[in-house]
Formats: sequence, structure tokens, C-alpha cells
Amino acid sequence: MNLNRAAVIHADDDDVLALLGKKQVLKRRFGFWSILGFAVCELITWETVLALFAQSFNNGGPAGAIYGFIIAWASTLSVYTVIAELASFAPIAGGQYYWVYMLAPQRWKVFSSYIVGWLTTLAWIATVATETIFAGTILQGLIILDYPNTYEPQLWHGTLLAWMVVAVAIFINAVIPGALPKFEIFIVVFHIAGFIAIVSVLWVFTTPKNTSEFVWTTSLNEGGWPTQGLSYCVGFIGNVATFVGADASVHLVEETENAARNIPRAIVTSMFINGMVGFVMMITLLYNLGDVDQVLNTATGYPFIQIFYGKSISHIPPSKFVTLIPHRFGKQHRRGNGHGCCCPRSDMGLLDSNHYYNIPYGVVLCPRPRNTILELLKQSVPETQDTSHGALHDHWPRMLTHLALHRQ
Repeated sequence: MNLNRAAVIHADDDDVLALLGKKQVLKRRFGFWSILGFAVCELITWETVLALFAQSFNNGGPAGAIYGFIIAWASTLSVYTVIAELASFAPIAGGQYYWVYMLAPQRWKVFSSYIVGWLTTLAWIATVATETIFAGTILQGLIILDYPNTYEPQLWHGTLLAWMVVAVAIFINAVIPGALPKFEIFIVVFHIAGFIAIVSVLWVFTTPKNTSEFVWTTSLNEGGWPTQGLSYCVGFIGNVATFVGADASVHLVEETENAARNIPRAIVTSMFINGMVGFVMMITLLYNLGDVDQVLNTATGYPFIQIFYGKSISHIPPSKFVTLIPHRFGKQHRRGNGHGCCCPRSDMGLLDSNHYYNIPYGVVLCPRPRNTILELLKQSVPETQDTSHGALHDHWPRMLTHLALHRQ
């Protein structure tokens, strides 16, 4: 297949798909700003820094968390720069498995494409299950915070709340898809506004603050790993997970105007924006941590909730800040997850993705049973704060994070 990148960028979207052997079947609803909003909110970096804070802090300490974040940011930016280049060259919803088929040696084209396609599919399903679980258990943590004496948390409560998040996401993508581009712009504004509100309150009202020596030079090995280096590697998983998802906009190229130009710009810009706000959030948490033992052993299961609840901002209801977080998890992955898992019928994806009213309902709905099964695993996984080698991670959703990371 002979493609000229300059010709692709300046060609009509339908003509580009024709060059790639595909036919336009979806309505192009997204412009640059709406797809940028999707890409920025898909990463939800500062929210994930909050949710996975204990992972990097317990295994590596403040220094491990900060320097690990910088390494993860630079590394994933290099990966997504390549993905952006490939998207400008061949803007097609299949993304990675299609590019592998194009670039692999003739002998390995089919096999390599098949493997990459299934890895991407399984990773997307695990990612969506993880994020809806985070949303559900964060909401459960909020209930624990507001009703400490009357509410007895159960594992299945968090699962039901996760299913509620799934239902809301399906409603947005399947029932009111025409409003999705405008919704993305609203969400990115809320994304930035929530970040400013939380960071401002923590810096203004938290006293005393931790020293710079504690933040930039202190290492911890609370998991009891044999070496500090191994502890850093375990904690590094949490930092890498904060950048999972930047490729989601690739799976919306067939719904984006001037996709060969807008998708690469959205990917790279979102990586810079989310990297900066995530790094600021990480530093903010470490300087305004408060009592370390109290924060890490919180009954809510999430240290950031305990930080918000601390005495320094106790006159401001912490639920006002926590409620900025759960809506971020789960919703943005729906559309990208569907296209990543079930490509158009011409690609012979996982199912026959018929389109009604320009909406691929099969694409939106097919990963949901698999997400539900993964979420049910919560019932059989005991909660533990033990991060030692041979034990579970300090919060059960991170098991799914390992599979999700393979998407990169």
C-alpha cells in the first residue's frame, strides 16, 4: 500500500479511508476542540495520581513517586508521539493492529496483527473495568466518610456503584451520542477547573507543610521488598498507569473531521497538558500530605480522601472535592473502548457491528458483559493494605491495571 503522508493530511476524510480500503460509515461529529477535550479527559492524569497515590508512595516514597512520574511521562510521550505519527499517516479506527499489518514483514503480517489486536482488546476491557471500579469504590469511600458510624461497607456495594457508572456511560454514548462532542468540551473545562480548585485549597489551607527534603529525597520501602530498587519498580507501575489511554482518540478517527491532522495534535497536546497537571498534583499531595500513617491507613481505601478530610480543610466539606473525581472515571473510555474492541464489519471484528442512526450500538455494548465479569472479581478478592512481595497490591483494582498497561 503506497501512501503519501502529505497527501493524506490534505485529502478529504472519505478519500483517505478509501485509500486505506475502507468506506465511511460513521458520522463525523468531532472537531479539533471536542476531540482534544476527549483526549485530555481520557487520560485523567491528575485524578489517577490521586487514586493510585498509595502505590508509588508505599513503594519508593516521595522521591520515587516524583522521579518515577517524570520518567513515566517522558517514556509514554515518546510512545504516543509515534502513535500520533502513525495516525497522521493512516487515520483508521483499528489503530495499532492495522498499522502492525501495514508495517510488519509479509510473513508475519496476519499473525502480528492478530496478536496486537487481541492484546489491545483485552487491555481496553481491563482498563474500563478498572476505571468504573475506581469510580464505584471512590463513591463508596465518600459514603464511609459521611456516615462513619452507621454505614458498614461491603465489597458488593462498590460493585453495584461501578455498574451504575457503566450504565451512565452507556446512556451517554448510545442514547445521546449527538451531545457527546459538546459534552467533551464541558468535561475538559470541569477537568481543569476541578484541578485548580483542589490544588488551590490544599496549598492555601494546609499547615504545616512537609519539607522539601522529605518530598524530593525521601525513599520508602513499606512493602518490604528485598531491595530499594525493586521497590521503586513496583511503585513505578502506579505512575505508568496515570498515562494509560492517550491512544483512545485514535479509535475515533472515523468520527473526527480532518482526522489526519486533528488526531495527532490532540494526542500530543493532551500528553503535555495532563503531564503538567499530574506533576503539579503529585507535588501538591506530597507537600500537603499531613499524617502519613493516618492517610495511608484510611478506612475509605483512598489516601486522597483522607487528605481532603484532614483538619487543615475540615471546615470545607471534603465531599465537595471528592465528588469532582468519580465522574471522571469510566465515562470517557466508553467510545474508545468500543471502537478498540469491535471494529467495523469490514475489519471482521469481534461482532457484527451494525449501525443504526449512525451509532454502532454493538460497538458500544459488546465489551460491557466482559467488564461486568471483571468487576465481579471484586467479590472474591479480599481488601488488604499489604504491599509486600507475594501479597496483593494495596488496593484490588490495580490487578487489572497490569493488564491495562499492555495497551501501550
